[in-house]
Amino acid sequence: MSEASTAGVTVTGSLGYAALVGNAANEELQFFTNNTVRATFVPDGDFLINSVTDQGSYKVQLNGNMYVYGASGNSITMDSTEIYMTNVKNRSSLNVASFSNTGSNANAALNISGTWNTTGNINLINSDITNTASGSASNYIRISDGTNEFKVTKS
Repeated sequence: MSEASTAGVTVTGSLGYAALVGNAANEELQFFTNNTVRATFVPDGDFLINSVTDQGSYKVQLNGNMYVYGASGNSITMDSTEIYMTNVKNRSSLNVASFSNTGSNANAALNISGTWNTTGNINLINSDITNTASGSASNYIRISDGTNEFKVTKS
């Protein structure tokens, strides 16, 4: 059964298989509110959120910020992939905030694990910085516990 009105559309049914919403033609399937497209499935299966411009072979594309939340201990697992971050000028690329261990917990804020089974020369962490202008007290690395600090200076 299908019902349409100025209040919206309701599709219901009692068939013994999955409900289908789609477009049999090779065209986009779009969802909109307030006369603005909010999400689009393009014919090759990519899902665009807050955008109508397909950016290429990315299955989920988001134009805007993303907030992932849930119960304590939730995580995002990405197998066999790399994470690329391109930041806006004058912003941090990666920020681990609100990190806290309480009681007897001893979790790391950053945990890197892997296997080096190669004859190649590997760097665990690689940083290439072009320093065209920075303050004289700038550091490549600064680690502090509030009292003591370890620094790798630029000089």
